[in-house]
Amino acid sequence: MVEISCVLAAVCLMTGNILKIVFYANVFRDNHGKFDWETYTTLDPEFISAQWETRISRHNLFLASGFMNTLGWLFLAYPIMQMAWILSKRGSRAISLNIFIGLLTLAGGITELISNFVWLGIAYMSEYMVYLYGINPNDGDWLSRPDITTEDDGYGWRVLEMTHIVGRGFIIYVDSFEWIAMAGVFIFTFASVRGWLQEDQTSFGSRWNTLGLFIGFVCILEFVAEILRFEENMRFSSRIFGIVSIIYAVLNRIIFIPAWILSLGVMIPRATMKMTFENPPPTENGGGEVQMTEIRPESAADHDGNDFTIDDVEEEEHASQEGPRSPPPAAFNTAE
Repeated sequence: MVEISCVLAAVCLMTGNILKIVFYANVFRDNHGKFDWETYTTLDPEFISAQWETRISRHNLFLASGFMNTLGWLFLAYPIMQMAWILSKRGSRAISLNIFIGLLTLAGGITELISNFVWLGIAYMSEYMVYLYGINPNDGDWLSRPDITTEDDGYGWRVLEMTHIVGRGFIIYVDSFEWIAMAGVFIFTFASVRGWLQEDQTSFGSRWNTLGLFIGFVCILEFVAEILRFEENMRFSSRIFGIVSIIYAVLNRIIFIPAWILSLGVMIPRATMKMTFENPPPTENGGGEVQMTEIRPESAADHDGNDFTIDDVEEEEHASQEGPRSPPPAAFNTAE
């Protein structure tokens, strides 16, 4: 039996990460050898206009990957919280460590959701201005501002690009928190499961736990790559860094993380069942089950040394239901 939420989380994260890798691969392919950093720093209007045409062509791919990752985080929150509850033994073991696991999971999902909605609004309005005033041949008089100067200075394109850089930088750092949160979840889970394995080696596997630690360190590298990728793609155009980052992103996002989540989906039902049978939750009636205890007589002599049985109770009840008895015949004989 597999936890269905783990399957959904693995599928959504895998799909979203495949789309994001394809997006970054397209960016790397389009910018390598073609992006002129010096021209970009001058905010040349024609160069910026060409960049916006390229961005709009692949914008839907980036948004689709973001929302699939958000769904993956939301589906992943439940099994991670359930795992933390099991590892804490219902709040009696490593409480602070397992609370951090749950909080990081919720924080990662919430920030991923917020960043995608914020970026959706920024990108939509930016593209709306481009279509309405720039690329649209019928109304191309705002971003060039011919009413101010006869020269095509392109102040509108420059302002739009500067606001885009600010908004994109904000989203990059917020979106990169996903990898910090995921790294924390994997590393803290490794520490909690390591203590669990000292008592129980059947619920959670040691190899699975070691894989989680490895994924946690790779997620830290992903965080660094997310921060450096924008500057690397535009300024340095380093093919080596781009290829290496794509390779380990494929291994981590498409293979390692989904495999870890699916393995967790197999372990959670087994660990839950074992914990339920070994440590049933306390109830008001001492476990909620009917308990039968043996009733002992007050005096062993009353029963000739035999134990008190249910037959004795039935005899007493039968005697009490018969009613009063007539005295024996000898009681009517008068003494002579």
